Parts: sequence; C-alpha cells; structure tokens
Amino acid sequence: MSATLEKPKPGLALALLLPLAIWIAFSVVAVVLFVMGFQRAEDVADDLARVPAGQATEVDLSSAGDYRIWLDRPGAGDEFGLSATATIVGPDGESVPARDYVGSVEYNDLSAVLTFEAPQEGTYTFTVTETGFSESTSDTQFAIGKGNPFAEVGKGAALMVIVGSIGFVIALIVMIVLLVRRGRSKRRITQAAFASGAYGPPGGYPQPGGYPQQGGYPPPGSW
Repeated sequence: MSATLEKPKPGLALALLLPLAIWIAFSVVAVVLFVMGFQRAEDVADDLARVPAGQATEVDLSSAGDYRIWLDRPGAGDEFGLSATATIVGPDGESVPARDYVGSVEYNDLSAVLTFEAPQEGTYTFTVTETGFSESTSDTQFAIGKGNPFAEVGKGAALMVIVGSIGFVIALIVMIVLLVRRGRSKRRITQAAFASGAYGPPGGYPQPGGYPQQGGYPPPGSW
C-alpha cells in the first residue's frame, strides 16, 4: 500500500487568492480616495463667496494672500474666450489690482478668469463684469476664494493612482513569494518521497531477448 504524500504548502488557492484580496482591498481604498476628491472639490466650490455680475458687493476675506475670481454660470466650464474686469477696494479704501488668470482652469460651471493678491484680511468691495465673447445673463455671478476645486479632483486622482499602484506591487510580491515557497515545498516533498520509497524503485527495461540460432550450412559433399 502506497504512503499518503504530504501536500505542498502554501496551497495554490492561498497563493493566488491572498494577492487578489490584497489588490482588491487597495483598489477599493483608491476608488474611495478618488470619490473623496470630488467631494472635497464640491465643498471647496460651495465655500467660495458669490457676488452678482456688475454689482458692488462686500466680501469678507479671512486672510491675506492670492485669490481667484471665477466666472460662475451654467455651462461656463465648457465655454472659451471668457474674461472679466474687476474693481476691488480694500478695507483701507485703497484699490487692489486684479490680473487676468493665466491658464485655463474649469470645474463644472466655474471658470477662473481673474486673480488678485489681498494685502490683508478684512472686508473688500468687488464689482466684477464679464467682458468675454459671451454676454452676461441674469444667472451670471462670480465666485471668489483661495480654494481650487479642480486641484482637489487632481489630488484625488493622484492618490487613486498611487494607492492602486502600491497595492498592485504588494500583491505581486506576495504572490511571487508564496509561489516560490510552494515550489520549494513541492521539491522537498518529492525528494522525501523518493528517499522513503513512496514512489517505488524505478522500473528497469527488460533485457533484450537473444536472437534464435540460425542453422548452419551442410558440409560440402553432403548434397
């Protein structure tokens, strides 16, 4: 009766399913981070101060620094040639210059058109007017703030790629290590089985049979 052979460890299912589970877990985290990036972008967009187009409006700025002025109108993120002018008066009554925004940054209905530097915190008065190819409509307004919703989306996408890549590399390393261990275990089991005779002695090939002896020729003169 043949002996029961030990199974190689780890099992093939573990060597394949554990890396897959690791990769899936990291992928889920990556997708969550990407979705959170969109949620943060929505929060940043909602936190921007709104002023109606062409009307002097006071806005409280909580700190000094660089700010953006966004054109906020349905479909503005898909339009081209958008521009605006702004008259900005600081808390001290001094005028604050606004510059055209260099580049193109859009998010949903927001499109960056101007930028300015607030020298101090306080209440600023804004009068912003659209001057691009499109004409201002009744629902045209401008959003003011430091936040950049598009940057939040970019951060979420970058984190998704980084976390997903790290998860893939870790899963691949784990799979390679487990498969190598399994291969070593199989070789060890095979060697031990041969040493213990579990596989039986190797069968030999039968000796080739001899050829039948052929009869000789009769001596001369016997014909």
